[in-house]
Amino acid sequence: MGLVIKSYEPTFWDKLYFPALIKGLMVTLRYFFKRKITIQYPDEKHIPPDGYRGLHRLNKYEDGR
Repeated sequence: MGLVIKSYEPTFWDKLYFPALIKGLMVTLRYFFKRKITIQYPDEKHIPPDGYRGLHRLNKYEDGR
């Protein structure tokens, strides 16, 4: 008993590549107009909000290491 594999015949729109091109451009434009979160560290310092509860802490072993 053999396995029948159907070949894929692309449609007109698949051959045109236009929908894929538009979809890729939409992703690019979405990230292009998104708010930037990167800061240039030496020039700009990160100022945490007032409610920020993170602490810098160095945990040492009891023997001083």
